[in-house]
Amino acid sequence: MYEIILLEPWELMAGARMASEFYTACERLLPEVEAKHRRRWLKYTQAVLESRPLAEVFMLAVDGLQSDLPTTRVLRQRLALLVERFTD
Repeated sequence: MYEIILLEPWELMAGARMASEFYTACERLLPEVEAKHRRRWLKYTQAVLESRPLAEVFMLAVDGLQSDLPTTRVLRQRLALLVERFTD
């Protein structure tokens, strides 16, 4: 699921000039769109993890994985580690 909602869009933006600024601008200029996406992500994540609190923590952890704007390969590796820990 996160391959589609996180990694595919990330790959399109990874390495692009001003990628960080783009995400920040989207959050600031289109908060209702950002909120809608977050609600949808939470719904899907909760369906997999079967717990809203666990889904919320997972999503916060995913946010942290992206904080240093890693390459798609690195983000995919980090996400795989996170998924492994949350689904054991």
